[in-house]
Amino acid sequence: MRVILAGFEGEDNSSKRLLDCVNAGDQKIYLKNDKMICVKQIIDVMEPGDRILAFGQKPGLKNAISVELQARAGEDILTTRFPVAQIERLCAGTCRVKLSEHAGTSYCNHLYYHVMREIKERQIDVEIVFLHIPMLKNIDEFRRLAETVTGLTKGLTEDLRRPCYGLGQANQSGAPSIRGVLQGGQWCGQSSLWQKNT
Repeated sequence: MRVILAGFEGEDNSSKRLLDCVNAGDQKIYLKNDKMICVKQIIDVMEPGDRILAFGQKPGLKNAISVELQARAGEDILTTRFPVAQIERLCAGTCRVKLSEHAGTSYCNHLYYHVMREIKERQIDVEIVFLHIPMLKNIDEFRRLAETVTGLTKGLTEDLRRPCYGLGQANQSGAPSIRGVLQGGQWCGQSSLWQKNT
């Protein structure tokens, strides 16, 4: 069971800079800016039990993390099985977390959809979530963002390695039991170090 971090290459890409600064996780993948190659990069390394945090930058987002709940290809929509409430809990008091149902229309959505489709088709026990972060110009305190993601990654790693991990993660139908996922796109969490900047 591993926690894998993935982000797109490019010195001006905030997700690449984030991976450089996060000192946690079992593996980092610097994704090529090629739609087919980036999907293969993740599919080739994922194993049963893995949890994957994929990062990309989102124009218009400022001082927050946007958790993408789904990805789409045409009319087909796939929803993450990742325990989103756990992300909210681990980020509480450090960073604002926004829940989103639109992963974009280019690389981020493409990667997310095709990796989730592969997981579904192979019926492999892997969870992936796509987390959008702001572009560099929209991050007031990059170190604070890196610390938040480092704490998130360490928390997920600790939870994965607890003997009781997995209990209560799914309901009887096998669907993830995620409370509070849909809140009309509102910010989640009670406090935020970045609250004044939004």
